[in-house]
Amino acid sequence: MKNSSLNLLWQDPAVPGRFSTAVSLHAHSRHSRETLGYAGSYRRDYILLQLALKFAEGRLRDEGGNPIPLSRIVWNPPLSPEEVIAAEAKQIERLGLRAMVSLTDHDTIAGRLALQGRHQTASFPVSLEWTVPFPPTVFHLGVHNLEETTAAQVVNHLLSCTERPAPDHLHDSLDFLNRQPGVLVVLNHPLWDGLTIGEQAHREALRTLLTRYGKSLHALELNGYRPWRENRDVLELARAWNMPVVSGGDRHGTECNTILNLTRAETFADFVAELRYDGVSQVLFLPRYREPWRLRCLETAWDYIRTHTAPSGPPSRWTDRFFYCHADGSLRSLSSLAGRSVHALLESLLLTLKLSRSPSVRPALRWLLADSGALTG
Repeated sequence: MKNSSLNLLWQDPAVPGRFSTAVSLHAHSRHSRETLGYAGSYRRDYILLQLALKFAEGRLRDEGGNPIPLSRIVWNPPLSPEEVIAAEAKQIERLGLRAMVSLTDHDTIAGRLALQGRHQTASFPVSLEWTVPFPPTVFHLGVHNLEETTAAQVVNHLLSCTERPAPDHLHDSLDFLNRQPGVLVVLNHPLWDGLTIGEQAHREALRTLLTRYGKSLHALELNGYRPWRENRDVLELARAWNMPVVSGGDRHGTECNTILNLTRAETFADFVAELRYDGVSQVLFLPRYREPWRLRCLETAWDYIRTHTAPSGPPSRWTDRFFYCHADGSLRSLSSLAGRSVHALLESLLLTLKLSRSPSVRPALRWLLADSGALTG
């Protein structure tokens, strides 16, 4: 695991004082296109979600009357890039540290490029989360600190690999990224079986990925929205492959990242060099990570479908953020297909998820959804 160290803020509140900067990696804004196809990986943890998805799958149909699979339903997180970066920076500044924030929307840098001129690449790099099909599963790579002048061209090349996956194409893409000295490539949530192919099959695919391309991957991610038992296994994986681990908050809602990296680097490029070439990584777990994983996921699901009021502009409702992929490739509003029964379901989900934020209900949910083997030390 090279020179990776884990720090628990609740055990050592003084640890931030030994560094100058905290880095927030892996955060999503409303430019990120998410898919409900991955929701299946959470079914076994939430009976309500199982029932809701089964209900919706049987009723959502396109104009031709054909069922719409979950893989064709996409949605956008609620917050703008400005809101995400501002929230992450504020959390870090409350620790008395300078903030570096890497916005990693799925397969796009549009949100980050929209901020050009307002945020310096030295602290707020151009990054994305790249979807890599690797049959029979899929992996996600955090690609951080692309050169602004060539970033769009590089992303187009990466997305061509996503659309037309092939071993040679993936090899060339990773080799190209690895030859950029300032770029950091992180294997995000490596043990997450997003396509629900089964833990053993996913781990076998992961072993193949690391065997073929491990030298082009610079770190494994400890993910803020995965349970500790999974992150603990990632630590064992890192030891076995002699790779550093790095933080990745993976925020999609309003909650800030619960895992950060501490550093004395002056720029993001310096942080990349520290991790890539020296294997040095100081990971900081914040107290919020100790909350039950399933409860935090439930609260974030409430963020997905509730109405958000932005500092400027009209309110953002679920109908503004949920779509389905039409046969011609265009995106159509899901609300245009949702009949009264589906709207009733959504209203029930809204009420249920809203209760998860109630101060009177939350203690019971914390007990009911407690994780076995949680990080409590």
